[in-house]
Amino acid sequence: MSKAKSFGELKRRLSQINRTSVTIGWLANTFYPEDPPWNNGESVAHVASLLEYGGVSKFADTGEETLIPPRPFFHPAIDKDGRKWIRSFSTRVKGMLNGERESFSSFYEVVKDDIQTSIESVTTPPLALYTILRRIERRRQGSDKVLFNDKPLIETGFLLSSIKFKVKRR
Repeated sequence: MSKAKSFGELKRRLSQINRTSVTIGWLANTFYPEDPPWNNGESVAHVASLLEYGGVSKFADTGEETLIPPRPFFHPAIDKDGRKWIRSFSTRVKGMLNGERESFSSFYEVVKDDIQTSIESVTTPPLALYTILRRIERRRQGSDKVLFNDKPLIETGFLLSSIKFKVKRR
């Protein structure tokens, strides 16, 4: 495609962009594996929200309730990198108006990397001793899924690896 040669062509392209939405994060159809003692099939978006804002959760293997303190990572990523995301997205929209094929994948990679960096940077509040001991025990029992014993938000890496994007056209 090339630059619009008429107002009608520009209007058509703008209408196409207006009917397009991009979702980045933990999509509604993404779930943790049903592999107790981990989240037993819970929605990753729900778990991400619980980690961001805090709340009460149950251990899948024992049914015990535990208080999860807030460990914000998503809002700090938006605060730190949101303007960069807007500029990047705007560049893609301008390119589409000029006839370039849409390419949200590179935009998605930037946002995903920034969110992952934010998750990895969370160090407070520290994990409860009970949580650390549970992780150590799972690792001792042979689990190769436990990556970190004492790192908040990262036990298996599933939260990090399940950030996705979806382009939807109405």
